[in-house]
Amino acid sequence: MSTGQTILFVGLPEREAGFLGELVKSGEVGCELLLDPTSPAIVGVFPMRPVARQ
Repeated sequence: MSTGQTILFVGLPEREAGFLGELVKSGEVGCELLLDPTSPAIVGVFPMRPVARQ
């Protein structure tokens, strides 16, 4: 998943990783990163705003 500054690795199929990338870029979700010097990877995803429950 490209952030514009770097490429992040996420353990998802290509279509789902693309969808996650769109959500991150739009500010809908944030990512917790594992900042290993050789391979930055996403280890968590969280909502950026409260989710309405019905």
